[in-house]
Amino acid sequence: MPRHARRWNKVTEIFEVDQPVSSRSIARELKIDHKSFKPFTQSCIKKTLDVCLQHQLTPIHMINRISFCEALVKPNETNPFLKRMVNGDKKCVTYDNTGQKRSWSHLDQAAQTVVNPGLMARKVILCIWWNWKGIIYYE
Repeated sequence: MPRHARRWNKVTEIFEVDQPVSSRSIARELKIDHKSFKPFTQSCIKKTLDVCLQHQLTPIHMINRISFCEALVKPNETNPFLKRMVNGDKKCVTYDNTGQKRSWSHLDQAAQTVVNPGLMARKVILCIWWNWKGIIYYE
């Protein structure tokens, strides 16, 4: 077996035992220089980040999590945040209140003619305040 293949077998054995091992410690274990081991690592293996797995919770930790969650929910039951919140908004609204008026006329007469209002629309600032129940104030 060539020397390169023997080194590769030793490297794979080291990785099977301890994956997060450094390249310097592998080179030290194989009794070769780190600089000569580096091209070998670049061609054969790559460095990746490990995936963190969640640890098992002990019953004490689980009880602590539940008590903290209950402590966070409890104030919202007695004094809800959304029920205390009041929102407001100001908006410039343009409106044109024109409408056709109905008038009585005889069957043989034409409808009355009415002059259209000017082209300038009316602008109003609408100010409104509301909460979870509905509108509190508007002007």
